[in-house]
Amino acid sequence: MLRGYRHIRMQVELFLKDHQSLREEMGIIDGWLTDIEQMGRLSDEELKRLVVPVKHFYEQLSAHLTLEEQELFPLLTKEIEEKGYLYFTFELEHQQMKQYIKQFLYMVERFRDRTVGIEKGNSILITLRFALEAVAAHFIREEEILFPEILKLTGKTV
Repeated sequence: MLRGYRHIRMQVELFLKDHQSLREEMGIIDGWLTDIEQMGRLSDEELKRLVVPVKHFYEQLSAHLTLEEQELFPLLTKEIEEKGYLYFTFELEHQQMKQYIKQFLYMVERFRDRTVGIEKGNSILITLRFALEAVAAHFIREEEILFPEILKLTGKTV
């Protein structure tokens, strides 16, 4: 069982590295978002500059979340009576984060198609800001609550 614990510990360390990498991508997106917010106007060019890194970030985040769900969540379901709330909480957060980013991308398409007026541009930026904040908060909760709990649960079997 010690091998299982070491494997999980290594997985958690990899997830922490992923968090750092994703935070760096979020920092780049946040910088561009702040620049656009300070300009006070939204154009197709600014949106295009945001969409490419946001799509890349979404792909990276989705892969990361899927791996967490495959590697870590089954450990929580074994302890469902005692720790089931963690499984359901983090599973819901994963779904919500992906949905927030998809919502931003959908709003951008509508803006580009002009089915949403320029006055809605600010809500597009707010949606992206909210998505980034949700991901950042989620990472903190995972690092402070989920990962230590997973290590504690798997440590019981050593």
